[in-house]
Amino acid sequence: MAMPPPLLLLGLARMTATAAGPLTPRRAAFDGSLRRLRLLAWTEPRRHLAGYVRQVRLVQELKENDTKCRQAMDSGLYLLFHRLAPFVQRHNSGYRATWLPAAEALRVLDVGGQPPERLHDAVLLDCTPDLTPRFALDTASCANKGALEAALDGSFMKMRSAFFLLSGKDAHMLSKGQALLRWHGDHRFSGRSGRLSLRDASGSKRTCPDTGHVQYPQMAPVVIVLVVDGDRCLLARKDIHPPGMYSTIAGFCDIGENVDMAVRREVAEEVGVTVSSLNFVFSQHWPFPSSSLMLACHAVAEEGHTEQISVDTTELEDARWFSRDEVHSAFSRPVPPEVLRGWAVSSPEESSQAARGDVPFWVPPKWTVAHWLIREWIQVPKLGLMSQ
Repeated sequence: MAMPPPLLLLGLARMTATAAGPLTPRRAAFDGSLRRLRLLAWTEPRRHLAGYVRQVRLVQELKENDTKCRQAMDSGLYLLFHRLAPFVQRHNSGYRATWLPAAEALRVLDVGGQPPERLHDAVLLDCTPDLTPRFALDTASCANKGALEAALDGSFMKMRSAFFLLSGKDAHMLSKGQALLRWHGDHRFSGRSGRLSLRDASGSKRTCPDTGHVQYPQMAPVVIVLVVDGDRCLLARKDIHPPGMYSTIAGFCDIGENVDMAVRREVAEEVGVTVSSLNFVFSQHWPFPSSSLMLACHAVAEEGHTEQISVDTTELEDARWFSRDEVHSAFSRPVPPEVLRGWAVSSPEESSQAARGDVPFWVPPKWTVAHWLIREWIQVPKLGLMSQ
């Protein structure tokens, strides 16, 4: 059985909310199935877990010690960006993100007419199993993007395109790097004094020089939910989606809401359906339109409230019920890369027009949280039968 990439699974799923009362045998069986799925995904050899502890502690040490972090930059690996567009290279029939050694990153800065001190503008991402620190660096100060691309034999690609065309691991690291770089660009000045704030060497915080107030990079909580009703599920699309793609319902959490409340409100707002029970599944960082933490859930539609879908057209272009067979077929239907590339450089209006053409229905790529919500529904039939 295919499993979600580990980057998607930040916690084991348990039943978090229900309006149904006591746990029924059917729901207990379903809950056990999901728990086994995630336990399998998290099974790691003991030696790997020990190595992970060393990696985490080194990253924390570099965050807390500016001198050591700057020293580590001289021997680190770098993902390059230009105005938040990640650098990628052709690889076989697709693309890949490229980690450059510090010497190569310095050469790129030199090609762009920038001093070597610019290397210290990088932000710390993580470290490799052999404890080599890895960073993200934006080369926006280098005006001639074409010269950089020629020197590196690659290109700076829009993040939306890169996210869908790269592997899951590459997409995750690029989204993390871009999120940190974007956050620093958006928070250069202190909200307390209005003065330019000071960042630490790792890029993990900014401090107001007058008040000492510290700001840390943040993610906005977003709920994303697959609503099911027996052997069918509710999917929707927005005008910014690639042509033919239908996904799950999602929306930001309001102040004062927990996950349960946000899910119920979003489903009611966007499609006019109420849900009777829901189950938290897993989570994922999402870079669009800015840094968000996607909290993924399955939910069961309230009996007797499933036939009339009332689409909020200010939020969605379309929403409808899809049968299990329709969704299963979509998983076996490859999406031409040119569809994604064209979508990434088109306007929402152009994407909407293309969606009304002959592009077949398809689901989000496998490294998105929506993909795994839908896949689990296909693989665990009991999901649509959770007793009310």
